[in-house]
Amino acid sequence: PQPPSPLTPLPEIRNAILDGDVDSALQLTESHYPKVFEDDEDIYFRLQCRKFIEMIHRGAEIRSRASAGRTNGHHEYDAYDDMVNQDMELDHPHEQNGGFDKMDTDSGGGNGGGATNGAVHDDYDRLLEETINFGKAISAEFAHDKRQSTQRALRDAFALMAYEDPVNSPDVAHHLALHKRVTLAEDLNSAILVSQGKNPSTALERLIKQTVVLAEDLAENGGPGSFVNVYDYMKPRPPSPSPF
Repeated sequence: PQPPSPLTPLPEIRNAILDGDVDSALQLTESHYPKVFEDDEDIYFRLQCRKFIEMIHRGAEIRSRASAGRTNGHHEYDAYDDMVNQDMELDHPHEQNGGFDKMDTDSGGGNGGGATNGAVHDDYDRLLEETINFGKAISAEFAHDKRQSTQRALRDAFALMAYEDPVNSPDVAHHLALHKRVTLAEDLNSAILVSQGKNPSTALERLIKQTVVLAEDLAENGGPGSFVNVYDYMKPRPPSPSPF
């Protein structure tokens, strides 16, 4: 195989995944390294599954922002009930309706809050429909794959939709942890390097993985280590302003 062009966007692909923008990572990979997904269907599946998880995550964030401004007397939004109950079978029905169905559609006080909440309502409604449709699509696409790991990954992803706040729900929060993005970014990078006939792992990649694990261990024990975010140091910094 031909070596990659110096302009091929390996850093852009990595940063897109670290930002949760898996769709961009998929598009960049397909554009610049089309053989990767042909040779490694597993990494393609993991990216699609991660895209679904990130869509659920964004929906939860939108709902959380709307809930922060909720006051008594507002209407409640039942789109989650209406759409998910009809279209999805979730593994955790006891957690269902934990708040996805309670978004404000207007706001009192005459201060413009109704328009703001209405916009949030529309954003959430649109994203929810896109998320459910995408979930159906990947379920159909990988229905032929009967491996336990594949089916378990799909079940775990769909289960996130049953939680009001998946980021802070102990049963599922680990699916949204930073190290999941880091691991996927590194594995995709390795798959790309293999497709180019290169060594799939570098010393820097191994160091990053070890540092992420160490930082998470420190965070669990509290103290100053809780404030360390490896991700902050992995993004490219903007160029320094010219002194002239």
